Amino acid sequence: MPLPCFSLSPPASSASQIMLNDFQYAGHTIFENSLDIFTIQKETSFGSKIFEDVEVRLTSVVNTSTGIKLSDDWKQLIFDPINTFIPTMGYLFFFDSNYWLCTFTDNLKSVLTNIVIRRCNEQLRWIDNNGTIQSEYCCVDYEIARTVDLVSGEKIVLPQGHIPIYAQLNERTELIAPNQRFLFGRPKNRICLRVFGDGIMNSQNQQTLDDSSSRFLTLDMGAYQVNPQTDDLINGIADAYKSVYSIYLSASSIFGNVGETYDLGANLLCNSLPTSGSLTYSTSSSPIATISASGILTLSASGITTAFAYMGGNPNISASELVTVTDSGTTTNEIRVTPSDNVSILEGDTQTFTSYLYTNGVQQTDAFTFSLVDSNVPTNRYILSTLSNNSFSVENLNMYLDYPLLITATSGSYSKQISIMLAGAF
Repeated sequence: MPLPCFSLSPPASSASQIMLNDFQYAGHTIFENSLDIFTIQKETSFGSKIFEDVEVRLTSVVNTSTGIKLSDDWKQLIFDPINTFIPTMGYLFFFDSNYWLCTFTDNLKSVLTNIVIRRCNEQLRWIDNNGTIQSEYCCVDYEIARTVDLVSGEKIVLPQGHIPIYAQLNERTELIAPNQRFLFGRPKNRICLRVFGDGIMNSQNQQTLDDSSSRFLTLDMGAYQVNPQTDDLINGIADAYKSVYSIYLSASSIFGNVGETYDLGANLLCNSLPTSGSLTYSTSSSPIATISASGILTLSASGITTAFAYMGGNPNISASELVTVTDSGTTTNEIRVTPSDNVSILEGDTQTFTSYLYTNGVQQTDAFTFSLVDSNVPTNRYILSTLSNNSFSVENLNMYLDYPLLITATSGSYSKQISIMLAGAF
């Protein structure tokens, strides 16, 4: 009699999957009982600069070429096998008062998640085209090399030497431009390094066909001169004074009555010339006066407050004016000049100025005349032209730094003096 046959359902997990699960559980047990387990911090998300705790095994790193253990500037992180976090190249970590950059990963198709991190020994600091102060932790290599060094093995430290710098590639470091300069070193002994041409390696994709998956930045840099005229040597920011931003307010103070509104008249300037950029506003006492996102001031109660305008992304650039509010019905008049009543014009440039009379913060249509206050500036250095009832222009033909050009804007019984410096070409 033949033996009966029965169909069996496939196992819920394959034998290899069962073995993998067992291995991961064993690895988790070993992890929990390891002597080299530490709680450090990792970025909550890539490029966020916000950190949260994570447990890792932290071990030394050995140079595979020499078999010699590397210094404390390199560490290996081994993660708990049950931890679903998988770091990529460029990820940042923090412990022992240092930031660390992931420079090597062994995670793809690997049972254990482990990486090599390198201590960030410096910061990249710069001001972008919008005037915003940017900074990024980075690793500056220890050896300076030239092309000939690759042949001779000779370590020559000269200005023409090349040195690699590594950083996370994110929306901040994507703003770094070819030939950009950076300051490093101690505050009293800054050195300057410059990106060699297009020495920006940002195409190390994490996924072959995804051009946006690169997370690691390598800069090829070399020695360059420090310029005390344009570099902020205290805070270590190159070219900090090359583009000097400021905020001009159309009035030095505001006097008004309860219920009136005033336009703060804030303009962002770069090297004393109008430029584009966002501004934010606030007042020191909102019960007395409030201010909108567009800079419109509303006077609510009698008293004194201060109105502030800040540059978006760089709150160090600001301006303020005193606001006095009364409920007596007093009429106030003032002349406002745009872009400013105290500016510089670069040699070869022409600047247009507008002038209006404001009554209780409301712009009037009164016409103005514009006249020279004195003749201290030679007439062959500038051209003064009246453009309309409320505007004029000044062309800087040749710089003159001994004395400012003084112009009076007059409308009836009201007048305001405008000071203009004829600056050099740069």
